[in-house]
Amino acid sequence: MTHRLCTLLLGLAAACAGGDIMRAESDDTPGPAPGSGTTGGSEPVTTSGMSGISAGMVGSTSADDASTGQPGLDTEDTSPNDTDGGSEGSDTDETSSSGTAGEDSGSSTGEPPADDVDLSGWTLEQANSARTFTLPNNTLVPAGGFVVVGRNASRAQFEAYWGLLGDDVVYLDAGDEFPAINGDETFTLRDDGGAVVDGPTPAIQAGDTVRRDDLAEAGTWTVADEDGADPGSGHPDPGAPGVFLTEASDATGSGNFAYEFVELQAWP
Repeated sequence: MTHRLCTLLLGLAAACAGGDIMRAESDDTPGPAPGSGTTGGSEPVTTSGMSGISAGMVGSTSADDASTGQPGLDTEDTSPNDTDGGSEGSDTDETSSSGTAGEDSGSSTGEPPADDVDLSGWTLEQANSARTFTLPNNTLVPAGGFVVVGRNASRAQFEAYWGLLGDDVVYLDAGDEFPAINGDETFTLRDDGGAVVDGPTPAIQAGDTVRRDDLAEAGTWTVADEDGADPGSGHPDPGAPGVFLTEASDATGSGNFAYEFVELQAWP
């Protein structure tokens, strides 16, 4: 009995030793390489060989989504680079682009507002002491507004002498070229084709102002001294389009010749 018991104990010991050796061999055996596809749900899903599965569908079943327990996001709707015409992001981009294009196209036409009068290239002629001044490009005058040509003063200097000019006044500094009032000068306005539009004005004397009384009547002028000058103030709508010579004035006193001016008023 003792022999049988020893034999049984030796057999059990051998069986236990054999089991440990088998486990060690199993643990040391290399498993399948990652991505080999030989194992189950822990490997990433690919589209290779799968029909009817889009990249967006694959994204919705990613391992990261599965780990959080949240349904996969629709990557087609949320991607900032989405080019699908049916997505909300695409619709927003199209609206923004069309709005910007509309604004750009409106501002890039180069057309003046409908009520502006373009006097670019028109000329003022002074007779007796002959001088000519050509209005520069983009001389755009609002309806009922003015062009005031000062002899040799900036707008700020001109306003300091005569008073503030309104927003409807286009002021031009002639750089000591025009006008030059010394006595008996008259002024005539020509369009950009050289045709006479208005004038000549009455002859102006040194120290005087001549002002138009009525736009509808070419010969109605008032002559006063320079204190009667009022550049930038004008006349009501004459009821017909036109550009009119409305005022001219000398400026007396030492150095004040720089503030001499000629004025036009424009109605579309």
